[in-house]
Amino acid sequence: MGQIRSAVVSISNNIAEGFECATPKEFNRFLIIAKRSCGEVRSMLWLAPRLGYMSVDQAAKYRAKAELLSKRIAAFARTLGV
Repeated sequence: MGQIRSAVVSISNNIAEGFECATPKEFNRFLIIAKRSCGEVRSMLWLAPRLGYMSVDQAAKYRAKAELLSKRIAAFARTLGV
């Protein structure tokens, strides 16, 4: 569960760090990293029920939220026009 928490924090931190960048191209790079962290979270959420960390239903709920966040990050990155 600690690795999931770290990946979730990474999403937020990369968006925040990218926001502080001087150019849209730099910001986009951090958004891509944040989106990759979403993928990492979803991957771990497939494993979590098998490892006994949470129920299948709970993991599916969190995976759906992570997928939605990933789509929103991608849409935001497109607005940068990079």
